[in-house]
Amino acid sequence: MRANDVKVGDDGTLLKKTILKAGQLAMEMLQRGVKQWNKPDGSLVTEADLAIDELLRTELMAARPDYGWLSEETPDDMKRTRASRCWVVDPIDGTRSFARGGDTWCIGVALTEHGRPIVSSLYHPQLGRLYRAAHGQGCFLNDERLTISDKNDLEEARIMGARTLTKPLERHGTETVPAADTPLLARLAMLASGELDGVVSLAPKADWDLAAGELLVIEAGGVASGVEGERLVYNRQDRQQPGLVAAAPSRHKLMLDVFAKESQEK
Repeated sequence: MRANDVKVGDDGTLLKKTILKAGQLAMEMLQRGVKQWNKPDGSLVTEADLAIDELLRTELMAARPDYGWLSEETPDDMKRTRASRCWVVDPIDGTRSFARGGDTWCIGVALTEHGRPIVSSLYHPQLGRLYRAAHGQGCFLNDERLTISDKNDLEEARIMGARTLTKPLERHGTETVPAADTPLLARLAMLASGELDGVVSLAPKADWDLAAGELLVIEAGGVASGVEGERLVYNRQDRQQPGLVAAAPSRHKLMLDVFAKESQEK
């Protein structure tokens, strides 16, 4: 069956079943202990990252062989850029939290079509939280539909990001929430569920750091963009995105305005 013939709902059903299975594997491996080491770039990886990546890739690609595949833990194959739909995967976002027995880590998977996310799931197995979204069909935490509230000011808005980034926003009344070891996908899920009012990350990020979380935010009524308001496009040859600003629509615009003014004054 060609990609264009597959309904978004069917892809969502497939993803939900598969990510739940991946979460079960993660918990089993966590309980018995996992080997860990540093990649050549210095980032941490565990045998669970690789095992979950293999499970997701085997099951999702077996069901959708015409789709592309882009994952943090799989060598990149540029054939993905010729596929109209592509899985974008972070097997464990927050590997350091996972390795030390923390609970902020998650499994994040998005399906993109022509560069934009159309289905996504983010799963916190330890917390029993499954976030899912599909284009035009809303965002859900388990069975609860999520909606981001908005205001036309930044007063008391809870923004997660590095203090060096959020300090300009604090002058407009925001509260900075330290990111600590909360991975970016989990921060975007917290925005979608109303635990945060904004997420800022001005350093370039990989596709797998953003795609699943961006769709959660959008389908909950929010907006996500690059730091200059540019649209995020995935599954290009360049896997990097120009940072992130995410919030409800009015606050998103106000945040961009603050950063633009800050940039002009430097």
